[in-house]
Amino acid sequence: MKESLKAGLRGVYASLAALAIYATVVGSCTALILLVISMEEGGSTLSAQTIPLTQAVMLLSQGSGFTAGVLTLTIMPLGLTAVLLALTSSLIHHFGLSWPAFFSGGVVWLLLTALQQAPRGLVLVDDTLTLELKSGAVYLLAYALAFAQGGDAWDRLASWTRNHMPATARRTLSIGLRLAVWVIVCLLIGALALVISWIVLYHDSVGRLFSLSRMGTGSRIVTSFAALAWLPNLIMWALSWACGSGFSVGDLAVFTPWSGQARALPSLPIFGLFPDPISSQTPRTLLLLTPALMSFLLAMFFLMSRRGLGLPAAFRRQGLQRLDGTLVASFARCFLSLAVALALCTGAVSLGFLCSSGSLGQHRLAWVGVTVPEATLTLVRGLSVGFLCAWLLFLLVAALTVAWNSGVRGVERSVQLNQAAKSGQSAEDAADVQPKRRSVSRLATSNHASVHPKEANRRESPGSRP
Repeated sequence: MKESLKAGLRGVYASLAALAIYATVVGSCTALILLVISMEEGGSTLSAQTIPLTQAVMLLSQGSGFTAGVLTLTIMPLGLTAVLLALTSSLIHHFGLSWPAFFSGGVVWLLLTALQQAPRGLVLVDDTLTLELKSGAVYLLAYALAFAQGGDAWDRLASWTRNHMPATARRTLSIGLRLAVWVIVCLLIGALALVISWIVLYHDSVGRLFSLSRMGTGSRIVTSFAALAWLPNLIMWALSWACGSGFSVGDLAVFTPWSGQARALPSLPIFGLFPDPISSQTPRTLLLLTPALMSFLLAMFFLMSRRGLGLPAAFRRQGLQRLDGTLVASFARCFLSLAVALALCTGAVSLGFLCSSGSLGQHRLAWVGVTVPEATLTLVRGLSVGFLCAWLLFLLVAALTVAWNSGVRGVERSVQLNQAAKSGQSAEDAADVQPKRRSVSRLATSNHASVHPKEANRRESPGSRP
């Protein structure tokens, strides 16, 4: 009982510490931004809005938007969400994982979230139940990340899987998970490189929008710093753009690699980073083929690596002399691993596309970001083509090798049969000649025995006369 109470208190401490640290950081940054803007732009101070805006930003980072006048903001700042998840998971792992800590920490987390639901001057978009469900989902994800960092609970899960799951199934799932992680990481790195190229190419447009807004240097700096919270959102939009699905700014603009139409966009500086269409056909085709090519290379690496599926080593062990059950099972395991990786990638990218999009208004800006089903289908189609091509390439190599070995064995067997047939014919000829020789010798013996006795005596006594 005492140990359970201590474990529950550790969960309470973890939730309290995580939200307190996060609120302090967000509140300090918000106060600094409002102070700089109010000092530079003149007029009444904005510091009075620090606390309600901090509450709204904390709820927004957990998926609950707000309305302030004509502005309706529901686009999650995924950068702040990532900071909150990293902070909470590290504190949970530090204080320890247990069922009492999980339940007590979750209750405290939801209670503290409920206390933030009345920011002064702002109206929340979601009702209380929806807001608590979203906040609880964030807490569950943070606890899952803390669990994945290792510890006693992770060791117990690993022991349970070793005792209740076949080794082949464990290896298949593990390889599929690792391949999915590598695919997602490579996709995000490529999208980040694309965003950096947009910043380099279109920073002049951002500067012109700053000038049109008559923002001073300090306001530009703090606004750009605040925009970093939405950098992961822009990365997900760039990923959708690179795959061909693109993204939209409500009904005002649509951006794809072959079209970029915008009219009457709000003068937000971040909109200046949105790209122009690619005029040349070759770079556009290479860009659209990038997900398929990347997934093909990663799948080939995992299929060939000894730490992965190791198909070449399996081919050398089996010899590929004939099509047997072991060879079929090897290809089936490879296919299942690729299917697991594709399923995990589908879930991850669809969740990322969904969380990166939202609204900036209620009418023409009701949806800003990615069309989730279309973008997910486009990206997953390219990944599946790469995976399938890698698997079919190894299957073709194995089939050709088996056919070659079978043909070689057939030729060798034919040669052996011909040699055996020739040696058999020679044996038959030798067998036919031997009886003939025996019959001739028998005939000679019989003729010698039939000679007249007197003639025989003459032959025996050559000195006698006839």
